[in-house]
Amino acid sequence: MAGGKSEVFEKIKPILLNLGKSATLLGDHGSGNVAKLAINLFLGITIQGLSESVVFAAQNGIEAAALLPLINESAVGSGITKIKTPSIINRDFSPAFALKLLRKDIRLAEDMGLQSPAGLTLAQTLQAAIESGFGEEDMAAIFKQVEQGDNK
Repeated sequence: MAGGKSEVFEKIKPILLNLGKSATLLGDHGSGNVAKLAINLFLGITIQGLSESVVFAAQNGIEAAALLPLINESAVGSGITKIKTPSIINRDFSPAFALKLLRKDIRLAEDMGLQSPAGLTLAQTLQAAIESGFGEEDMAAIFKQVEQGDNK
């Protein structure tokens, strides 16, 4: 994800392709950063939604270990739901991407004008999770905050 002048991008594109599996010019300077924030917004909203679904099911007698495979095989299953399923089932939130780093990205999006209801709710839940002491854990530890039920 890059932003800048096309001629510069084309010169460095081979280097970028050595660093990752794709390289895309998205627009002017800063566009790559906006794309990163947008992707992480979607990631956070997805993890919060997954957490809310699992907590709702548990409150109504369905264990995470039974629900998550169903989610993963349904139309709403995704790479991230499959990756984070073991974390939730085993309650192992060893950091792959720390919750505090996701909060930082959402704060940056807020600074750029983020106003969506889901995005602002995510920001609130992430902040509450940090205040609950989950900031150093994996972003999937948002599950523990949702489970506590205190997101203000």
